[in-house]
Amino acid sequence: EQNSIIAAGSVVTSGTYVPANQLWAGNPAVYQRDVAEEEVLALAANAKQLTFHAADHSAEFLEHGFAHVEAEKAGYTP
Repeated sequence: EQNSIIAAGSVVTSGTYVPANQLWAGNPAVYQRDVAEEEVLALAANAKQLTFHAADHSAEFLEHGFAHVEAEKAGYTP
């Protein structure tokens, strides 16, 4: 449900129900604790930043992903 967190590397088995505002972790994933309001706000802010950066960087790539070739032709060196 909304505002739940599944820890990285966790395995959520088929049929598992994860209620809102809970952190689950492990293999198999099990309830760990409730998610704090500050974490919910941080997740929302992080999602906005990731969306912004994804849109910003998507313009750097050509249709087939050869932006590096064009950059080399233009003399760009990192």
